[in-house]
Amino acid sequence: MKNTKFKEIKLIKFIFILLITSHVFSKNIYVSKSGSNSNTGTVNAPFLTIQKGLDVALAGDVVMIDGGEYIGNITAKNSGSDGKFITIRPLNINRPVTIKGAFRAFKKSYLRIRNLRFQDERNGIYIEGPCSYIEIIGNHTFNTSSSGIGVWGVAWRKDPKTYENISHLIIKNNKVENACNGGYNECITLANGVTDFEISNNEVFNGQDGSNGGEGIDVKEGAKRGRIFGNRIHDLKRQAGIYLDAGGLLGFTPPEIEDIRIYNNIVWNNVNAGAGGGAFTMGTEGDGNTFNILLVNNVAYNNEEDGFMVYKHPAGSGNVYDIKAINNTFVNNGRFGILLNFSTAENMVYRNNICYKNGRKNFNLSSYTSFVETNNLTDGTDPKFVDQANANFRLKEGSPAIDAGTVKNSLNRDIEGNPRFGNVDIGAYEYQKSMRLSNNSLRAKNNIPITRIYPNPLRSGGKLNINTISNENLILKISNLNGQLLKETSIKDNLTLDLKPGIYIVSINDEEGKRDNAHYQKLIIY
Repeated sequence: MKNTKFKEIKLIKFIFILLITSHVFSKNIYVSKSGSNSNTGTVNAPFLTIQKGLDVALAGDVVMIDGGEYIGNITAKNSGSDGKFITIRPLNINRPVTIKGAFRAFKKSYLRIRNLRFQDERNGIYIEGPCSYIEIIGNHTFNTSSSGIGVWGVAWRKDPKTYENISHLIIKNNKVENACNGGYNECITLANGVTDFEISNNEVFNGQDGSNGGEGIDVKEGAKRGRIFGNRIHDLKRQAGIYLDAGGLLGFTPPEIEDIRIYNNIVWNNVNAGAGGGAFTMGTEGDGNTFNILLVNNVAYNNEEDGFMVYKHPAGSGNVYDIKAINNTFVNNGRFGILLNFSTAENMVYRNNICYKNGRKNFNLSSYTSFVETNNLTDGTDPKFVDQANANFRLKEGSPAIDAGTVKNSLNRDIEGNPRFGNVDIGAYEYQKSMRLSNNSLRAKNNIPITRIYPNPLRSGGKLNINTISNENLILKISNLNGQLLKETSIKDNLTLDLKPGIYIVSINDEEGKRDNAHYQKLIIY
């Protein structure tokens, strides 16, 4: 009897170990138009439907979809875990996957949606919390009646409570086309409590019926600690390209939009078809507050109304304050370059902005008298753009904007990643003579090459060759386009880089690292 009990205990332990280790190793789950849902989901026995793949996917698994057109909405069934995302993506990037339907996830975390096309549904991608760690990267949404990408902390009309319902969200490198085609909300919508988010390098374009919605990127009803950068927003049937709206009309705790950085975005050719506003707009349509916002290195041109507007909505009882607009370029917009239309707004700062050839007036702050406004070029003086007719708003030599700005509140890079140092320029683009040099050499002020870096472009994992004729001790620094230092070393030949593909800034300094003596060059790694 005793021996039998011992065997039973060992068996229970064995079963328990099997249970807790049954999914230690992640797997690929395959889906194909030629598959069957009675298969096992392996490469040789793929499932027929994407939903079947999502149904069985556990933490760390990747649902690999063979090219073709798939019909119907799909819904995430499970969450991933820390370091083990559930990923859905094409099997082969050269065999596109089109889904005539939407991807939806409710209260699911650690999800990664990549390189898929969603079309002809209410939404393209819809996420509803509470949840965290969601990555939406490289997708294309088309012809949606509401948002192409919609992320809601809780559903509309539900109480968001603390407004911290979704965290660690990335929306990156997507195309959102023909969104909000007659429906409500915005092309990309974040609402009801989203924190710690990034919306970057997306193209939002070709709006259709904008009668009920269709602004480009809208962050509303409670959000904080966000970055919105590198987006291109154009040809929409609503005026606002990027809109911050605290909202708060449903009787819940007043929401707040706070600590948002908006930089390196370009907004153009948007029209007013039902709702006016600025290419960049901030306000509140309820009792919430919008505050601690930085708008820097952005461009808005050829929009029907304003370049940048702070607006007092008739339904809004909240306030806006601590807003800084720095180093932006607003050109040829139909109404104002910059409009402050919010009489109770507080601590508004405008520095280093170019407003030129806007319809009514370049700079309209008439509804408010207490603000900081310095080093702007708004009096109608020609900024001397390289080619305004073709939207090249870089500065020509001799531009009055060169060295006319202030470093206060400006970033250390311009919209293209070029460094700002010394007396910064006005506008989104920093004029630099080094831009005229060849890709492969850095030159001193006397135009004598001091360093040659090659190959450029460089294949990832390759060796960067550096030759120098200088007798000085020189320091090489490599930064990303956000100014983050990635590598620092003394100069040596055949430097091996461990950098992902992308565009970087290489700087050469003397041993003392004086900024005025630095020389810069773009490096492309592929």
